[in-house]
Amino acid sequence: MKQFIYTLLAAVALFSASCEPVIITENHPDLCFYFGNVAIEATDNEATLEMAKPYVTIDGVKDESATFSISYWEALNEASISKMTEYTTTESGNVRFTLTNLKAETKYFAYIIVECSYGSERDGFEFVTQKHKPEISTRVKTNFDLNKGLFATVNLSEIEYKVDGKDEAIAFVKFEYKYNNGMANNEWVTQEYAGSSINAGRLTIDIPMQGHKYLVERGTYDYRIIFVPENSDLETRNVQEREFQTSYANITSEFSAPIVSLKENYIEASILEAEVFYDGISANDYDSASPFYGFAYREKGSDEWVIVEAERKSNGITTKIARRDLVEGATYEIRGHISAGANKTICTSNIAEVTITSNDQPVTPDQPIVPEPPVGGDTSTIEGVWHLTTWRGVTPSFEVYLDITATGGITLYQCIENSYWEVFQSAASIEDGIIQGLYTDGTAWATSYYLTVDGDAMTWVDSNDPTDISIYSRAELPAQMPTQGTTRAMTSTKFL
Repeated sequence: MKQFIYTLLAAVALFSASCEPVIITENHPDLCFYFGNVAIEATDNEATLEMAKPYVTIDGVKDESATFSISYWEALNEASISKMTEYTTTESGNVRFTLTNLKAETKYFAYIIVECSYGSERDGFEFVTQKHKPEISTRVKTNFDLNKGLFATVNLSEIEYKVDGKDEAIAFVKFEYKYNNGMANNEWVTQEYAGSSINAGRLTIDIPMQGHKYLVERGTYDYRIIFVPENSDLETRNVQEREFQTSYANITSEFSAPIVSLKENYIEASILEAEVFYDGISANDYDSASPFYGFAYREKGSDEWVIVEAERKSNGITTKIARRDLVEGATYEIRGHISAGANKTICTSNIAEVTITSNDQPVTPDQPIVPEPPVGGDTSTIEGVWHLTTWRGVTPSFEVYLDITATGGITLYQCIENSYWEVFQSAASIEDGIIQGLYTDGTAWATSYYLTVDGDAMTWVDSNDPTDISIYSRAELPAQMPTQGTTRAMTSTKFL
């Protein structure tokens, strides 16, 4: 400028001296700045600005030395102005600026500035960042204990619900499962566990949940785990959805002694108490149980059992075996036979024996032969006739009488399932409140009994099974009762 002034002064002086006009000119190049439309994508803390590459022409020639940058700041805070010159080039030739560390839900002003040696120009625009969306991460490890068929235990560990890398309090955990047998209408079983029950990231869950059905052995189940945070503004997360499969159930059983009656055309076999347990749960309480109830029989000395199906009656089982399938004069072994569980576990009772006598053999129930009992002990405190009135808590459907002498002789009269009366002799002794006996054939009673007497009531409790309680009352033998020995052998099972 000073040079221009000096030149002007010199020209004026010259003009004054020569009195001739002087023409002074300046060179102003033609500058054109080019800005394309800006495409803006903003998140809660970043914004991507993409545009055609801005440039300038000087006198119609593109200036390759021109530079461009972006300046931006918060709308209400010009002191926060930042300048960015780094950018990337896209495949289409556009340029892209990425602005980081922005504030969520904030309005920003920005300029694209193009600069060359003759000047600069800018093009302004604005954008708004989005509401902050928390970054949520969840995790859990599962370890199943599947050693049973009706039950399962799942141990959850490393339970986490994090927001922006920080632990978030969990209101409760939902564990849901459903039986996967190809049926679309199977419902999810749901149980909630309060966040306070999570200890050091661990939680143990027992299945089935309280009040729900037992699992199905060898069953496949879908399961999922859902985290619900205490902060209701945060989303519920379905952490895992997978499957587990139960194992085989442990099958056990309880049988009372088999009772076998020889009829005219068939043998009737009965067991008054026959119960199957799946992992300790009675089949009566397990909806998916479908045991096979039956009896097995074979000729004594044979290795091959024949299985026949039994009818389920109350808590017992009964069946009939046609005599035409049996050999007259032969002795047969008969036992209860139950097949249960997914692996078809076989459960059997004790064995009863029966000899198939001729239908033509005369029956003389009033004139039996009485074998002499073995020598017994002192039973004077219970001398007399006793009638079984209660067995296992109910009135029995069969008849039993005991005729006890003071010297240990006991005559057992039993009429099972409307069969003929049978009479068995034995000798008994009492010691320390326990009575035990021996039959005339030398075999011992099936068990011993705890014995108590209260007036005209006498109670015998099986020393091996406290649920087997027999209560007798003083009575007289019925008039039709045989007075001696045993009638036809209808069963080897004796009540004592």
